[in-house]
Amino acid sequence: MNVIFISPNFPSDFYNFCSRLKDRGANVLGIGDAPYETLPEHTKNSLTEYYKVNSLENYYEVSGACKFFNERYGKIDWIESENEYWLETEAKLRSEFNVNTGTKYENLYPMKYKSQMKDVYKSCGIPVARYILVDDYEETVRFANLIGYPVIVKPDNGVGASHTYKLNNLSQLNYFFATKDPHIRYIMEEFIWLFPIIFIFHDMEEIIGLGPWMAKNNIKLYKNFSTEGFALAVFEELIVCIILCILAFNSMFFKSLWLGAFIGCAFHFIVHFGQAIVLKKYIPALITSIICLPISIYIIWQCFAQITITTQLVISMVIGVLIVVINLILAQRLIGWFTINVMEKIKC
Repeated sequence: MNVIFISPNFPSDFYNFCSRLKDRGANVLGIGDAPYETLPEHTKNSLTEYYKVNSLENYYEVSGACKFFNERYGKIDWIESENEYWLETEAKLRSEFNVNTGTKYENLYPMKYKSQMKDVYKSCGIPVARYILVDDYEETVRFANLIGYPVIVKPDNGVGASHTYKLNNLSQLNYFFATKDPHIRYIMEEFIWLFPIIFIFHDMEEIIGLGPWMAKNNIKLYKNFSTEGFALAVFEELIVCIILCILAFNSMFFKSLWLGAFIGCAFHFIVHFGQAIVLKKYIPALITSIICLPISIYIIWQCFAQITITTQLVISMVIGVLIVVINLILAQRLIGWFTINVMEKIKC
């Protein structure tokens, strides 16, 4: 088996891929732009042969190296780098040398262009963040106003987080248009809030641990409790949380309502700290509260940095907090109702 490995010396630990391939009998044929004598000894030992090019960015040089290996060792079976940066180079080489063990150039676009990735996901029924290709200023402004700030802007064809921006308002959007790289086509996406993720991450600790903890410590926090009833209450709260997030995408009022609910959720973490202090012991909510509270405070701080405080904003935020408090009371009653009317009947 003949495997061409692009840039076996960088990142520095990638020689391990080559070493394991060679141990299994493969001809590992390295192509790189570093002089052979500068390669670490373990990298040299992991290769069957090494071909130096002046620059890996020069496709014709890299193609010439592949042609050399093809003539010297026979048909190439694999062309790899394990590095996203060389994804396009690998695909072109596979097409040129008819290597069928990876993505060829003609099939690469859905893997490289974020807009085309989304089309693939949507064709499979997977929801994606709404987006627009940043070509026209007026259309981009309309899109940002529709989904609301903040928005994320990044290259449609990009690696890692380079040239990625979070724009919080129209002024930042205007600055982006005035200073963006004219050679890069950008995609703008809606910013996905972390509220449902933080919520369910926190409540999983309670679902898993609250029942055994109460039994172990002989503490009765609820008149009628079952783990199943508690899980149902959490599910109901998650639905409310998701509805608030969906509504927040389309209305400034609901954005403020969402922020109030998120503040209520953050205060809920603080309450758990107080419970642990009063009881002088761990409670099944403490660990995730410690993790989630700093994240929540940062998100709330970022939100306040992007808005102007008005009477209407304060009122809607207070309503959001009240929604959390009232729903928490209803959820506790739901635990009791489910435990009495469902779980106890099942036991009987």
